[in-house]
Amino acid sequence: MDVSTAETGALSAGQGTAGSAVSPPLEAPSAPSSRHLLRGSAWLLVTLATGSLSGFAFWLLAARLDDPASVGRGAALLTSVLVINYATSMGLPVAVARYGVGPSAGASVLFSWALLFTAATSAIGGLVFLAVAPDAVIAPLWAWGPLAGTGLFLTTVIGTSLGVLVDVRLMAARRWSWVLFRVLAVNLIRLPLLWLRPDDEDGLWLFVLAAGLPALSGLVAAALVQQVHCRRRRLRPLPAHTPLALRYACVNYLSMLALQAPQFVLPLIVVLNVSSAENANFHVAWSATTIAFLVPHTIGQVLLVEGGRAGARVAAQAKAAIVTSFALTATISVAAIVFSDVLTALYGEAYRAAADLLPTLVGASVAWAATAICLAEARVREATASTIAISLAFGLAILVPAAVLTVRDGLDGAARAWLIGNLAAGALALLARPAAPLTPTRP
Repeated sequence: MDVSTAETGALSAGQGTAGSAVSPPLEAPSAPSSRHLLRGSAWLLVTLATGSLSGFAFWLLAARLDDPASVGRGAALLTSVLVINYATSMGLPVAVARYGVGPSAGASVLFSWALLFTAATSAIGGLVFLAVAPDAVIAPLWAWGPLAGTGLFLTTVIGTSLGVLVDVRLMAARRWSWVLFRVLAVNLIRLPLLWLRPDDEDGLWLFVLAAGLPALSGLVAAALVQQVHCRRRRLRPLPAHTPLALRYACVNYLSMLALQAPQFVLPLIVVLNVSSAENANFHVAWSATTIAFLVPHTIGQVLLVEGGRAGARVAAQAKAAIVTSFALTATISVAAIVFSDVLTALYGEAYRAAADLLPTLVGASVAWAATAICLAEARVREATASTIAISLAFGLAILVPAAVLTVRDGLDGAARAWLIGNLAAGALALLARPAAPLTPTRP
């Protein structure tokens, strides 16, 4: 969920046209400090923990109520939505974080265009995927008919993309509790709905609950944020710094494609090379792994928010972020080794492979902490060379061995490629860390 999810900042006041309607709840926050970095990280880690525990409970109940093959098919559709969201983001989450938030009219205009553009690219990406995807992956969609299945899939893809941009806007306004509320509401609603699944759903009902409900919340949240924050002049006039925002989006789109490729493409490689039951095992282990990897990612997002504000002490904030990320991921990795057998106890012997994969997959998060924070610092400093170098190193270091080892060794090969690639990428990220002492601020 690049979660995701999941990718932030605020424009300084005074940009855009005077007299635009601005809602007080989303005005620009006060000057930055490490205190705000740690406070924002704490809020978002609580959100992460809430979503992760709820997600764990969801897939645990799903595994208890359905057979592994159906769970694997539902997980494959969810993976497909995340891959499309990743491929069609166009760098907008990072660009909105840098140029499209805050109380100014210009920020509102850019945010409105970002919502429209991401909806269009998501729809196109969804249609292309449906045209080329293997029937084994998308077959469950046709249980409700071709038209309904296509509409459900495209709506889910669009809603997921919009939800990412809304979270960016709320995080930049330091409305972290609102992000938590959306996550909590979705998970409280979908858990009891698991018992209402049709007998012949073949994974489709799981997809509706796992991806469809969060996407619906993204659609609703996008409409509400726009209504509250920008009641007029939503699409014009374009602010003077629009070319800067476009350039920043393009640079970071290339970066995000390379950086997030392993996180979204590796599960797809697994889907295409293993059975549905094996994919169910991988998805269970991968879901737990995502929790560990979202910790540095979340802290890095807060660094991007706070480090881009005028007067930010980026070096001190980056140091605090990387120390916190290392400590948390190391603790989670030890827990994954000690308690991996809990997965088998909870899910049953059919998920023994998930327990075996967990320590290797989660252990790579310690190296990812270096990659995530160094990349966030490079983005804050707008160090293009470092941003691209770190991202490319991460993508290539994982996907090249994964393409070979997963085909040859199945799930074990995918896990080894993930660990080796993260270790190599983390070391290279520390070497490529930007050394520039000054940080450009937003226009």
